[in-house]
Amino acid sequence: MDAHQPAPTYPSGTPAIRPRDVGLGAPAPAYTADDVQQYLAAHPPFSTADGQPPIIDAPLFTQASQARTLLRGASVSRPDAALVCVVVVRGALIPRSLVESVSRPHVWAVRPAPIGVVVFDGHTGNLLVCGRQPSIGERELIAPRP
Repeated sequence: MDAHQPAPTYPSGTPAIRPRDVGLGAPAPAYTADDVQQYLAAHPPFSTADGQPPIIDAPLFTQASQARTLLRGASVSRPDAALVCVVVVRGALIPRSLVESVSRPHVWAVRPAPIGVVVFDGHTGNLLVCGRQPSIGERELIAPRP
């Protein structure tokens, strides 16, 4: 890096999971997989077109570089070595913000996506990425299943 160029900065994300001291040191996440599951149960990132609750896969704590690979090159807004938590959500997913913004019945031309991804910062618990992945097939996304 050129000495005259400032170091890259990254957005802080949106406060989400409250970090706690899990006693494992700096390389370890500041929250547990159970904390992630509880947060997503209380704050579902997606609604479903069929009314069924989405299936939330087991959280994967990994480096940002691996998360980018899992997301086929999509940015997770963190340097390569940063710890992040990737969660795959499955179902007939539609954006929750779309559902919440509808004040009266409308016909929407929104195709449900089979897979959604949520990424949290591994240390702050902040939400970094939340999106549907309509082009990624289940076999193409390498993520743990419960």
